[in-house]
Amino acid sequence: MPRGISDPEQFVEAYRLFTAGYKQSQILERLNSIFRSNSVKLRTLGDWIKRFKNLSAEEKENSKSIDWHNLDNYEMGWEIGRGVGYFHDWEGHMPSHRLIRWWWRLNQIGGWSDEKLMLWAKKYEEWEIKKAFGIKTEELSELDRIMLNNRRDTTGITASNTVTEDSSHMKKYAQEKDPDISLNNPEIHRPRNVRGYSSFRKLE
Repeated sequence: MPRGISDPEQFVEAYRLFTAGYKQSQILERLNSIFRSNSVKLRTLGDWIKRFKNLSAEEKENSKSIDWHNLDNYEMGWEIGRGVGYFHDWEGHMPSHRLIRWWWRLNQIGGWSDEKLMLWAKKYEEWEIKKAFGIKTEELSELDRIMLNNRRDTTGITASNTVTEDSSHMKKYAQEKDPDISLNNPEIHRPRNVRGYSSFRKLE
C-alpha cells in the first residue's frame, strides 16, 4: 500500500468526491458524515488531493463525470440513462465514466435489483481506482466470482439483511448522510429523499 494511505476505503470515497467537483472542505464534510469518528483529518485529505492531481491523464479522463447531453457519445447507448438517473437521485451529482461503464456491463447480465446493480458497479469502480493508485486489492477474477455468486442472492445488499460469506465483501450498513449537493452547483444543498448507497459500510 502506498505510503500515506492508511484508510483505502476512505481514500477511494474522497477521490470520487474530488473528481465529482467537490471542494476540499466539502469532501471533508462528507467524509465526516460517512466515517464519523474515523474520518481523516484536513492535513491527510490535503495530501490525498495532491495524489489525485498527479494521476495519469488517462485515469483522470476515466474519472470525469458523465455529461447527460453527451450520452450518445459514450458508445453504450441511451440505456445508460437509467443508471445515470439512479446514481444522481442518490448522490446528487453525475457518475464517472468508469462507474457508468461498469454499470452498463453488469446490466447486460440481467437479474439485478437497481440497488444491487449500482452497488456492484461501485465495487468494480473501487477496484479500478485502487489499481490506479497502487493500493492492494483482490484479483479481478476473484471479484468476478463473488459478483456472479452474489447476483441472484435474494437477500440483496442492504443495511438490515443477513450477511452471506460472499456479500460480506460489499459495503453493507448505511448511515444517513448530510443533504446531497445539487448537480450544477456543488455548494447548494438539496433535501435528501432516499438513502445514499455510498454510505454503505463494509463489515469487518
